[in-house]
Amino acid sequence: SRWNGSSWSALPAVGSGLVDQGGQALLARQSGAFVLANDESTLGFGVVRQCSIYQWDGSSWTNLGSTQTTGLRECYALAETASGTLLAAGTGFGGSPVRSFDGTSWTTFGTTPLAFTIGSMVHQANGSVVVASRLYETPSQVLSTGSASGPWTSLG
Repeated sequence: SRWNGSSWSALPAVGSGLVDQGGQALLARQSGAFVLANDESTLGFGVVRQCSIYQWDGSSWTNLGSTQTTGLRECYALAETASGTLLAAGTGFGGSPVRSFDGTSWTTFGTTPLAFTIGSMVHQANGSVVVASRLYETPSQVLSTGSASGPWTSLG
């Protein structure tokens, strides 16, 4: 839904028409567009098969990359770098659970595979990306990397 200052209005449905869908993360981009991470499944009842990312341009939703290209099963966090690169994080199919979108395709972000689910993520003004594990992960982890090709390091 969208708030126009006095009332809410519904936006068109998003997704590929699969059985089970749910938006997990929302981001307002520097351009003013909105991005939604939508977990989608053909199996229903929470057995998520893929995370697709959609962008709202003011009149319609566009899938950023084709279905399943994020490389994530579930997506819980979105961020945008100062240069406009979109980042998505959550549970991966192996390897790093952080992906970046270059306008055409999704690729791994950071060089060290992370063996946990990302629950939150921020891009800092200095260019670093900080991620934190989901609450159910034990022990909780907070890591940072200075670039898309840099290693993840613990912040404590």
